[in-house]
Order: sequence, then structure tokens, then C-alpha cells
Amino acid sequence: MFFSSDLWAIYVNEESQKEKRAFYQYIVLIGGLIGPILAIILRSIFITETRSDWRALLLVPILLGIPLSIIVLFILKETSKFQLMKEDMSKIEKRSFKEDIQAIFKTDQRKAYISLLIISLVFGAATIWRNLFEKYITDVGTLTQAQISIIFIWTVFAVLIAYLINGLLADRIGRKPLVYLWSCLLPVGVLTWVIGVHDPQNAFVIVQIGFALMHVCFWGLLTIISLITIETLPTDRRASGVGLRWLFFAIETTLGLLLSSIFILFLGLGIAFIIFILTMYIIIPLTYLSLKETKRVELSEIK
Repeated sequence: MFFSSDLWAIYVNEESQKEKRAFYQYIVLIGGLIGPILAIILRSIFITETRSDWRALLLVPILLGIPLSIIVLFILKETSKFQLMKEDMSKIEKRSFKEDIQAIFKTDQRKAYISLLIISLVFGAATIWRNLFEKYITDVGTLTQAQISIIFIWTVFAVLIAYLINGLLADRIGRKPLVYLWSCLLPVGVLTWVIGVHDPQNAFVIVQIGFALMHVCFWGLLTIISLITIETLPTDRRASGVGLRWLFFAIETTLGLLLSSIFILFLGLGIAFIIFILTMYIIIPLTYLSLKETKRVELSEIK
């Protein structure tokens, strides 16, 4: 939940040099992968075929989280960009929640921000596989539960690859080329395992490749869109705008699942996956026509 809020990303970006904003953001994300890796290791220790000590497993994040929260409480301060905004009292406005939302659409970059909301809607609707992947693979029946568990382990490594690619390239080639890259390859990854799972001889290998590519693209695109959103909004509306974009993504993810149920009923789960994932290609022209490159934008100068 911490990494889904993007508050940490706002903090990192507002405190980073504009030439290395993406690099530092993805360094933090890569560090965050220690948690899932630790969870896998601890699960193998506390939950085995002879015992299931899940209570001890739940105590670990509590024991680690409480002292970390205390450290954060006393060490972290407001960002320099926020402090700079507070010094200019003309920018400080008392706004109601409704006025705060309306103010997001009164920025110089409102066209780009609206496009980001549309992209989030498309992206959220296209990812119905996030909740239905295991059901589809299990229903086809070409893979064992042990093989499915091995495939899920790829998730951590796929996310790591996505973060490394974005961290190394975003500050060099820009944000938009990565949006094009991940939007193009995500449908390829989904189509690979949707079709490949029906090959009894090679299903395990094909699904692994497709599943890994899918997660590389998903996390690569999700985090680069978050970065662009942060670099599009002014300081006094950045958190509200980022939160609203996440709300759009969550709403459309839910609506996508509801809408997909109609397609699943008449066409089947596999065809529904294909139809919804192909809508990802809408993101490419939207990005080209509406989004500006935000690499090396000075955050305090955004109006």
C-alpha cells in the first residue's frame, strides 16, 4: 500500500536533482523489492508441509514496521519544493475538497493531465488478467499447481527488470519512449501466455515467458505514468492530482472486471483477455498527441 500511494514518489522527486529524478525513484522501488523477497524466504521457513506457523509470519512486518515508522516520524521533513511554495504566500489558498479537485484542471498542463486520466482508465480496464490469470491457467489444465507456483516467483524478478530499465533509461531517453515501449509489449506478453497455455508440450516454458514479459511491461508502464503525472502538476496540486489519477485507475479496474464478465459469458475468458488487452494500443496515440516530455522539468516552475 505504501508504494501504491505515490506519496513517497512525490517526496523523492521533489528532493532529487532534475537530471536524476527517475534514477532515484527506481532506486527506492528496487529497495522495496526486499520486502517481497523476504516474504518468500520467510514463508518457506514458517510454512512447510509439516507445519503452518502463519502467525509468526504476520509478526515480522509488525516488528519491522513499528521502529521504521518511529524513525520516519522524527527524521523526515517537508520537501524543499513544498517549503519554497509556502514562502510564496500568494500560492497558498484555502480550498474546499471540491475546489481542490477543480484546481487540478486549471493548470497550464490540464490537457496533458486529462490525457493521463484517460490513459489510466484504459490501462485499468485492460488489466483484467491481474485477477483472473490463475483461474484461466487452472481451467485450461495444462500446468500443475507446482508449475503455476514457479511462474508466480517470476513476478519479483520481472518487476526488478522493469525498474532497472526505467531507472537506467528514463533520465537518458525520456519518459514518452518508455510509455510507447511498454504499451506495445504488454499485449504481446498477455497474448503469449493466453495462446501458449494451450500447447501441452511447451505450455510451461511459453507461459513463463509471457507472464514475465507481461509483468515487466505492467510495472514499467504503471510507474512511468506515475512519474509523468508528478512532473506534470504544480506543487500545490501534485498530491491531489496523483491521488485522483489512482482513483481513475482503480475505478476502471473494477468496471473493467464487471464489463469483462459479459464478454466472458459469451466468448470465454481467453477471448476476453485478448479483446481488453488490445485496447492498450490506444495509449500510444494519446501519449504522442497529448503528453509533453517531462524529462528534466523543474518541478517548482510548473504552473
